[in-house]
Amino acid sequence: MVVKTFISKSPDEIMNILSEGNIYNMPRIEACRNITILQDLSVPDGMTFDVKINGIGFQPDEVIIRSINAVTKDPLADNYGLYLIYSNITNDDILGTFAGYGLNTAPTTYSSNPQTVIKINKPMSAISDIKFRIQADQSTMADSMDVMLSISLDFIKYKEKTKKK
Repeated sequence: MVVKTFISKSPDEIMNILSEGNIYNMPRIEACRNITILQDLSVPDGMTFDVKINGIGFQPDEVIIRSINAVTKDPLADNYGLYLIYSNITNDDILGTFAGYGLNTAPTTYSSNPQTVIKINKPMSAISDIKFRIQADQSTMADSMDVMLSISLDFIKYKEKTKKK
């Protein structure tokens, strides 16, 4: 077994040492951009919305869903249930979920930290207009709910792996 010393090494030097010995077979990150989306679901048709993503500056390999937060604004609003977030990032599959709360409950915050990784297989130009749709777990649903929603996404581009000689 080879023991490596990390004293007085920069983070890049440490990553190079770790990848040399294949201790961690992790790809190196070339670029990362965080986008936080904030949407008021109480506006008319607030349950379906588009977000324009401009200026990422690179073609991402993956997007990581860092967090989903939902804050009930009105204790008299009936938002009870589990809500599904669909998006074209996931080929119109479920991006994540959040919980709504019933009548006469205190304004409540729902937070999740899914860390879901989604591989991006299409050009960034095809997803620069991200579409979201919020749907309840029941068949009947209003066009809006008294909730503020935020979704934090990290777009990641990895460095090309170099072959060892």
